[in-house]
Amino acid sequence: MRTTTHPVFKVLASALVVFAASGSAPLRAQDSLGDQPKSVRLRVREAAIDPKVETAFAVTVSVQQDGKAAETREIDGIPVAVLKNATSFVVELKSERDGFLRVFYHNAKGELIQLLPNQFSKEGFIRAGTPLLIGGPGDDYELVVEPPLGAECLAVLVSTRPFSDEGQVSALLQEKAFIEVPAEEVADAGVAVTKSVALVPREALVGAAVLHTETVE
Repeated sequence: MRTTTHPVFKVLASALVVFAASGSAPLRAQDSLGDQPKSVRLRVREAAIDPKVETAFAVTVSVQQDGKAAETREIDGIPVAVLKNATSFVVELKSERDGFLRVFYHNAKGELIQLLPNQFSKEGFIRAGTPLLIGGPGDDYELVVEPPLGAECLAVLVSTRPFSDEGQVSALLQEKAFIEVPAEEVADAGVAVTKSVALVPREALVGAAVLHTETVE
């Protein structure tokens, strides 16, 4: 693990642990006392961006483990990336247009985290045709899979104009490394992207993508 002056800063989620690369072990969240996660099949069917969202350009999201593309399988014809427990992974984004980003991760515990912007990358911007890595070699944190395991989801929204709540987001990131979206406000990552479209100026163009993942032993 890389050495850096950043301390271990936050347990982002029980299935998705984010920690600074300080040489220390990641903190671990307590086990969930709530209901067990829904089945993988049901979660894959549910998590999606509203078809009414009109996209003007292509955006792609993929994940890598051990330096290569994660294994994938299909559930009801939908590709699902398989991520192994206790292993770090990297999210790769690509966009046909320059744009401002919102990236959300919904884990098996039911927690919804805004991956970008974050305290390390407050701007949250992507260049057309240039891959953007989250948790990659240039970052001072890693994304690590931990229990509870099950169906999870990544969703991305790219806007050619800034989001209207950027000032509020920037203020929150003064105190938090990552923003957790209240579960009572947003059901999953796809819904988070759908709601974020309302924060985009009317003249902006948007692109969006969803990637389903399953964390396994």
